[in-house]
Amino acid sequence: MSPPAVNNIEIGNVGTNDFRTIGIGTSGTQTKTFIAGISGVTVANGFGVIINPQGQLGSVVSSARFKTDIRPMDEASEAILALKPVT
Repeated sequence: MSPPAVNNIEIGNVGTNDFRTIGIGTSGTQTKTFIAGISGVTVANGFGVIINPQGQLGSVVSSARFKTDIRPMDEASEAILALKPVT
């Protein structure tokens, strides 16, 4: 038996079997998110959220499994490795 749906906020979502969840929209129906007041706020230890000029939220995934045409830098990296950073 599933726990009852309690302590939820559901907007455009029936929230079946949700528990302590904020549900906005339905997966596959709504495809964009806009939230005012999030731009310019810095938090530590979080996941990067990108906000485009129209205010839409998203994220960037940087992983070899999502990329194509990955090649070794070979000699191109020599100039970077030759740098001598100082503080």
